Amino acid sequence: ITNAARDAIVMMDATGLVSFWNPAAEKTFGWTAGEVLGRALHDIIATPPMRTSFTQAYPGFQAIGTGAAVGRTLELPAQSRDGTEITVELSISGVEMDGRWHAVGILRDITERVQIREELNRAHDHAAAMNCDLEAAICRANEMAVHAELANTAKSAFLANMSHEIRTPMNGVIGMTSLLLDSELTPEQRDSVETVRSCGEGLLTVINDILDFSKIEAGRMEL
Repeated sequence: ITNAARDAIVMMDATGLVSFWNPAAEKTFGWTAGEVLGRALHDIIATPPMRTSFTQAYPGFQAIGTGAAVGRTLELPAQSRDGTEITVELSISGVEMDGRWHAVGILRDITERVQIREELNRAHDHAAAMNCDLEAAICRANEMAVHAELANTAKSAFLANMSHEIRTPMNGVIGMTSLLLDSELTPEQRDSVETVRSCGEGLLTVINDILDFSKIEAGRMEL
């Protein structure tokens, strides 16, 4: 069963030396069983920080067969024969033999899975940052739209309020030309005054049309 297993299965005796090393362990770490049997396990596969943790925790395991890593599944850094650091999923069990505690570890190389997870996390963070930028851009666009609408409303309100001020002078011009036409004028003068009145009435029509549109925009049109 251990020869066919895809996970590395390693056994460590009561003194911390490798006593079992299956083919999957050879493939995972690059060491053959003949090269590691009888050697200190953590000198072979553990990274320097993990060796320190092992040195501190192993005496407790030797005494009672348990510890912080026993009976749990952990993600830990490890190293292969060529020094490449990999990530392994480790499950440890304690086995009592002749009154002494031995450790059996099942290790799975999850380096690729961890890399994919990190890439997904980076993609998620990037997407979140882009969403924040997009939300900020939308807020700025909304603010600009509000300012533009306020400016347009102010323009329309101004023109609508100017209705009386613009019409009054034109009515004065047209009224005065009408009075002037009732007086004694030479034919040439009368023709000129008629032209002034006609142009004034035409201009007043244009002004009225513009002001009507402005009142519609300002919401002040009365039917």
